[in-house]
Amino acid sequence: MSSHHKKEHIPKHDFVENHNAAAGPDDVICDTRDIDISLESGNNESVPSGSDPGSPMEVASRAETNAGACAKLSYTSLLHGVAVLMLAAAVAMAVLYVLKDQSYRQTHNLLEEQLQIIDGLSKEVTALHCEMKKMEDGWTNFSGKWYHFSLDSKNWTESRDNCITRGGDLAIIENEEEKGFVLAQGAQWWVGLTDSEEEGTWLWVDNTPHTDERFTPWAYKQPDNWSGAAGDPVNGEDCGLLQSSGLNDVTCFKKFKSICGWNCRV
Repeated sequence: MSSHHKKEHIPKHDFVENHNAAAGPDDVICDTRDIDISLESGNNESVPSGSDPGSPMEVASRAETNAGACAKLSYTSLLHGVAVLMLAAAVAMAVLYVLKDQSYRQTHNLLEEQLQIIDGLSKEVTALHCEMKKMEDGWTNFSGKWYHFSLDSKNWTESRDNCITRGGDLAIIENEEEKGFVLAQGAQWWVGLTDSEEEGTWLWVDNTPHTDERFTPWAYKQPDNWSGAAGDPVNGEDCGLLQSSGLNDVTCFKKFKSICGWNCRV
């Protein structure tokens, strides 16, 4: 009695119907249960119905071809799976980047707001310190600006040096209200206006050009750069003096009282 190995035969057409009803004639069906080779006898024990299995070598060749095709399909499926995983990873990284970018922007905006608050507080502290110092040194506040009125008379250059030493500069008179406040303290004062750099170009001490539209206007027929009567020569009139009639150009060597001005919140 000879022994041999038998497989339970599953017809190929049944396998196709169960696994891939739409399979075509060239599709590879990755199942070899319809092929049975007797390893001992070398004879085919079971073959698909209605087909010629051919020699054992042909059957083995077909099985090998089928197995190779199945391996290729498995490899392709693996590649597809890897590609899907890589795509999913890329999407996840993109989402994380967007979230990180949004978080960065939110943090950056919050930091900017905090810096603005700190800067505002710093400026406020500086302004308060300035105002306290001005009060201690005898300065007077009017409409947010601080003024110091001198008690002695000096020429324009000396007067400006004195104002700078006190932490200010010769005053810039910007409007009629300010002019009225200053003249209420005295009839005439040196102010921070000069054309000493270029004749006819009048600048305030902060280098702002003087215009009648923005600042206190000139007195009638001023400035005239009067050179003095015969026998009383002067070097022109290059410095601004505030009088009740308005601004007047006067020689810088004459001595008048002066008014210092400063804005602690600029």
